[in-house]
Amino acid sequence: MRADRASVLTRITALYVDKVATPILEPFGLSLAQYKIVGYLYRAPKGTVTTAELEEYFQMSHSTSVGLLNSLEANGFIRREKTSSSGRSKVVFLTDKAMDIRNEIEAAGNQIEQMFTERLTDEETKLYILLSRKILDMKESED
Repeated sequence: MRADRASVLTRITALYVDKVATPILEPFGLSLAQYKIVGYLYRAPKGTVTTAELEEYFQMSHSTSVGLLNSLEANGFIRREKTSSSGRSKVVFLTDKAMDIRNEIEAAGNQIEQMFTERLTDEETKLYILLSRKILDMKESED
């Protein structure tokens, strides 16, 4: 029964974050999942992120990543190039469009985080992060 409660809590949290994020990201034409990918690419050194790395980091299937990356590419946020070492592997790059609006997208992310944590004290936010990391570490050790 305890695992069921954890599952419900996780689902409720995910739904709330999505509800908060959707109207904030809508002006950019980004879903929450797409925003996370763009944010990851902002933080990574240019030309170092492959599609396989994104799939691993976000724990998503190849078909899910293809759909998200196709949409990001169609909307002008990314481009993909085959790597020289493998014809199947592709490196993902942010476009000038994505770089030009980086500050606005990062501000939107800050707004999402602020809305998500506005009812929490700083200590509660730190505890939430600590517990979330602990849960994620448990999952990784089970793999």
